[in-house]
Amino acid sequence: MTDTDEQRNEEHHGEQETGGDINLASKIWSIVFKGKAAAWTACFTAILAIFSWLLFQANNDANKTAIATQRAFVTFTQIYFEPVPRATSPDNVFSYRAHMPMINNGTTATKYSTYEMAVAVEDSIPQEGTDFDVLQQSEKYPFVFGPKQLYDGLGTPVSVADFEAVAQEKKHMFFWGWVVYRDVFEGTPVRLSEFCFNITNPRWQRPNHNDETNPMKATTLPCKTHNCYDENCSDYNKRIEGFK
Repeated sequence: MTDTDEQRNEEHHGEQETGGDINLASKIWSIVFKGKAAAWTACFTAILAIFSWLLFQANNDANKTAIATQRAFVTFTQIYFEPVPRATSPDNVFSYRAHMPMINNGTTATKYSTYEMAVAVEDSIPQEGTDFDVLQQSEKYPFVFGPKQLYDGLGTPVSVADFEAVAQEKKHMFFWGWVVYRDVFEGTPVRLSEFCFNITNPRWQRPNHNDETNPMKATTLPCKTHNCYDENCSDYNKRIEGFK
């Protein structure tokens, strides 16, 4: 066989292989795609919908995380007692005013805020289900709370006689309060922070308890109720009622 014959055989074999490839591709196209445009359109639409939903969820989760880390979040710090001299006391008696500073731990301010704090001297300590609204109410203070700002909340003054009754275990004293506020993010719920502390074991450095220069200290322990945040508070709906 001459070189020319071999070349012709190779070209013919190549044409057969090419024709076979074309026929195979044609068969695959016929099986997979021919007459199935609607099905493939529906398939790609479904895939696009799934990816769109996943993207929405990712954006939604990122938005929730941003709100959780940036929103105003009001908590309470340590109680301290301020002596109130007779000259500035409404009843002309020496007393102590309880303070419970609040801090906004968020990086954004509150839109609106209202708080109430009061000291109660009762026959028993608060229990689960205790309704604080039956106690003597203090004034409610509206204010705007800036990011990372500290705000010194005030309770009502308590006489030395009441502290002495607590020291003798004749009475129970507790300092309670709450703050309701909105953050700057649209669509977020009204926020609530509550606290309650039992005030026990008042003690003085010197025997004369009415001496305005005689330092007094007391032990403060959390109550069994009303230490909570937001919807975890049992009276959440009651506290936020009417709040704008």
